[in-house]
Amino acid sequence: MLLQRAQRQFWGGQIEVVAQIGPPPKGSGVAPVGQIVIKIDGNGNATAELINRGSVAVPTTFRDKPSAIAALKATFGFGSVDDGTASWSLADLNKVHAALLRLPTADRAALAGVQLVRDNVLTDKDGKPLSGEFRHQASVTTGSPGAPSVATRSESLHLADSAFSGDAISFVGDKSDAAVASFHTILHEAGHSVETKLLRDAEFATFEAQAVVNDDVIAFNAEQTKTNAAVRAANKAQHAALAKFNAYKAPEWKSSEAFVAAYQAAVGAINGFANSQTASRFAALEAAANAAIAKRDVERGKLPAGHAAPRDFADAIQTQNAWFSAAQDRAKASIKLDASNTKLREKKAAQAGVSDKTGKTSKRLTNFVDVVNKNKIPPLTDYARTNWPGHPEEFYAEAYALWLANPAFLDANAHALKAWFDAGEHLK
Repeated sequence: MLLQRAQRQFWGGQIEVVAQIGPPPKGSGVAPVGQIVIKIDGNGNATAELINRGSVAVPTTFRDKPSAIAALKATFGFGSVDDGTASWSLADLNKVHAALLRLPTADRAALAGVQLVRDNVLTDKDGKPLSGEFRHQASVTTGSPGAPSVATRSESLHLADSAFSGDAISFVGDKSDAAVASFHTILHEAGHSVETKLLRDAEFATFEAQAVVNDDVIAFNAEQTKTNAAVRAANKAQHAALAKFNAYKAPEWKSSEAFVAAYQAAVGAINGFANSQTASRFAALEAAANAAIAKRDVERGKLPAGHAAPRDFADAIQTQNAWFSAAQDRAKASIKLDASNTKLREKKAAQAGVSDKTGKTSKRLTNFVDVVNKNKIPPLTDYARTNWPGHPEEFYAEAYALWLANPAFLDANAHALKAWFDAGEHLK
């Protein structure tokens, strides 16, 4: 048994196997088995210890698949439990539930809304086989006048056939808490969900805020278009009205001069309001435009009965009022857009607070790497070594699985890391 596992890749680690520990009893063809822990130091020196006789207990909490699926949703918040390229068996569902019960209550929030999927085969981007995979992505559509911007997210935890294939011949843990080998893969993938939880949520919150901004931009642009059309109509009517005013004879021109001046003052006040880009100035500019319009109407009311100006400026006043109304709608849309942009900046800042400088890696992972480097902790499994340091998230997930499935091993080989998990630092 030791010779079979003497490859250098296992040096400096621990292997747990279920193997034959003696010949079959007389009259029986079944050989006794036991749970054996093989420890190999960094120089290749190995020991094997029988920690328990018999096979590892297989979880059998639920008697049917619907009950197991319902419990997985209720206990851990899974959004759905689905067959992918393979179908869930009752045995595998029982194992997943039992493994995840080891997650502290606070950690289980990382599985909320996640899709649990059973697949036949999983591979990484290079085509190498995987026993499990945690996937997540979020995005936002640009939106259009006829289709609002929408933020979406998806998270799924996939387990392949290979995650469960070694359960009859291997295990995780020690004498007091031995469990079937699949627990490690299940907890490893749960570790990925925990490590990325805050960043996933913050990223989606940013996309949701971006969707609001996208829709508000579309709404503002529509109001800007209406305002542009309204000012063109007002300018055209003004040009025609002033042409008539300039043709008045001296007495008529003189008597309407104050009205026309008030009308032109209203043009300036509305123009200032309609072109403002600063939300904090809208209220004052709108009040000034209202006052100018009121002054215009007062001066119009002072014109002598039968004066030509009210008739000649009727279209100019009507289009001027429509321009002001459009500008008011534009201002409301601009204020709304300004508020949504402020909210977007807040969400981006919150996302930056839970990520590294690149914005792509979680702060939780950065903190983990800092602890590892500070304490000079080497990768604790062959899989972690293979992915270190290029993919530190795999070391995180391996350490997380060891913390819950084999805490004695983690404590013996990386005490500082176990203390870090015990203190809940992995959730910061």
